[in-house]
Amino acid sequence: GGIIVGGTFTQAGQTEALNLARYTSSGEVDGTFGGEFDGDPGANGSVYALAVQPDGKIVAGGNFSEVFGQPRRSIARLNADGTPDSPVTAENALSGAVRAAAAGSDASFVAGGQFTFPNQSARNVLRVPAR
Repeated sequence: GGIIVGGTFTQAGQTEALNLARYTSSGEVDGTFGGEFDGDPGANGSVYALAVQPDGKIVAGGNFSEVFGQPRRSIARLNADGTPDSPVTAENALSGAVRAAAAGSDASFVAGGQFTFPNQSARNVLRVPAR
């Protein structure tokens, strides 16, 4: 029932939020989004893409290296409460920014942007299968 926003910002309403936040259905900033984290409240770089998977998990793409204090380079999957899920790729695997994300019906997703991924012949697109 909430709205997830990404971009380049340092506040959501009067709440410190770096580039990633959630609003409740009543329009208030959800201060619990991300849970108890070790680091900055959000992403340490711009968030350009968001997608919500059928299981409620959130895919965030952008030009960042951490999300809620956890190392996640350019792509992160978050649990429905905003806490970081296990890493999608090996640390620092993507070489650039993710600019688009789309969720599949089976909890897979596709990310697009300006990046390369080791041992993959296609550039600028990454498909992450359901797990």
